[in-house]
Amino acid sequence: MFGVFRKIPLCCYPGVTPKQHRRSVAEKLDFTNRAIEAIQAPPEGRLELKDTKVAGLYLRVTPNGVKTFSYVGRPKGSTRVERLTLGKFPAVKPEEARRRAVQLAGELAGGKSVAVAARERRGEPTLDELHTEYMAHLRAHRMAPDQAERLYRLYLKPYFGTRRISEIRSQDIAKWHRNLPNDILSRREQEAAARRARDDERRRQIVERQAIRRHGPDPKPKRVHLSAGRVSGKTTANRAYDSLRAMFNYAKGPDARLFAGENPAKGVTRFDQLDRERFLHPGELKPFFEALAAEPNITMRDCLLLKLLTGARSANVHAMKWSDVHLDRAEWRIPKTKNGQPQTVALVPEAVAMLREHSASPSRYLCSPPRAASQGTS
Repeated sequence: MFGVFRKIPLCCYPGVTPKQHRRSVAEKLDFTNRAIEAIQAPPEGRLELKDTKVAGLYLRVTPNGVKTFSYVGRPKGSTRVERLTLGKFPAVKPEEARRRAVQLAGELAGGKSVAVAARERRGEPTLDELHTEYMAHLRAHRMAPDQAERLYRLYLKPYFGTRRISEIRSQDIAKWHRNLPNDILSRREQEAAARRARDDERRRQIVERQAIRRHGPDPKPKRVHLSAGRVSGKTTANRAYDSLRAMFNYAKGPDARLFAGENPAKGVTRFDQLDRERFLHPGELKPFFEALAAEPNITMRDCLLLKLLTGARSANVHAMKWSDVHLDRAEWRIPKTKNGQPQTVALVPEAVAMLREHSASPSRYLCSPPRAASQGTS
């Protein structure tokens, strides 16, 4: 199945005897991190070893000490032997090299040329490149890129950023999503420790200044965050997963056409989570509306009231243009909702009266213009 390898000196591999030097085939080795780290660079030529567990997986070592995994095989029905470089150790671990080799073996068994597939993938974007286009798409459609940008930077880029989008498999996403809550909690703990250190230092400086001046208030006591002890990381993990799935849907869509395969994020089981529910109790309604009536910013006050009177999404209210409002018919036409379809909202008399008070405004918008607000924010 494999090609003939030229005679290579094996004297630099621990335990290789002079008799083994004269062999013209690659020596077998159980590819482990420790075994590969123990391999010394040959004085000349290239040292070539093959894995004992996965057929076709090889490791080449140059005189400079560079150790590179490669896969060698032949497509079904073809006489041409192909070699595909998998990556350099230790950036690529033996487990990852074996996984890629098994995947390539399956493609070869189906008669697919891995060399041709590799050439096709060279023109395919990485997830980092897809992310850049996806963010431009969100901004162009007035959807919030801020949360998607943060989720990608913290939880997607470190795992998948440099990989071609066709190389991201459903199994990889499921494993990443399953382990993500622990990573989220670890990062939060690191950030909390850094905040505590800053707070302690600030309090120490205040005490020192008080000792010099002999007056001044005591430092404020530390405030425990409301979410302390109730964070599991699962909600954020679900949001990161949803963001990745949306990126692949965009890549498959007519606007991008960057990816023709099945969405690998489809079908991954999300974590169960409790929806947040909070309603104003009857005793809270009067203080709420009194506080709202006392708001000095009339535009902000009426914008909030309009959200309550229409029940529309916050982003849609912020994107409301006077050209979309028909006061005589008591209608508001939303050109594009979250699902991409237009919608007509009937306006109650209170909403119509409030809009008439603002109809002379020179601005195109009743509320402040949309700040790339998410269509899903309510």
